Amino acid sequence: EILNNLSSNRTPVVPYIGVMLSDLISLAELPNKDKDGLINVNKMRRITNTIELIIKLQRVNYNLEDSPDIKYFLSRFPSNVQIMAEKELYTFSKRCEAALVDR
Repeated sequence: EILNNLSSNRTPVVPYIGVMLSDLISLAELPNKDKDGLINVNKMRRITNTIELIIKLQRVNYNLEDSPDIKYFLSRFPSNVQIMAEKELYTFSKRCEAALVDR
């Protein structure tokens, strides 16, 4: 459904590539041949549509306007912000979830 919305919307849009890659992975797991031993055309068509959509969205020129509010917001981030590793983020997320449940 997300891919259908992306393909029908006017560009520019910022797609979440993870959704498209997940779709491609699940399509790759489908059999290459149908029950009659013929090429699974539906699988190939869906893979092609997804790849064409990715290419289409990558070719769009984004005319972003300068926004003083966004510049100000981003300039307020300290330069020494520590980026957490994935494992640390997961642990932090679990602690936050537990805190919500304990309310």
